[in-house]
Amino acid sequence: MERLRKAMEMILEFRLVRFELAMRAWANVDPVVEKRLKQVYNQRDRFVRGLFSEMGFEGPDLEMRTRLFLCYHTWEDSMCWTSSKKARRELIPLRLELLTRK
Repeated sequence: MERLRKAMEMILEFRLVRFELAMRAWANVDPVVEKRLKQVYNQRDRFVRGLFSEMGFEGPDLEMRTRLFLCYHTWEDSMCWTSSKKARRELIPLRLELLTRK
């Protein structure tokens, strides 16, 4: 759970997905970029899925938590850009609780 929380914090603090929309747009017109972006997405999926799996989640519970984490954290920067970093940081413990509750 600590590694999951740290991942949430790092994504926010370092704005690790700030180029997400641009990269997706570029991948739509460049097959080389598309291939590399798919590799990055697969790496993200394996990492996050592994964290939830280590916490004992499996089957549909594992799948839904992985997808929710990836969707939220991939798009939060683009979708919630009017929210302050402080406000978004305050939601991390709530999101962690929601995603890890059995």
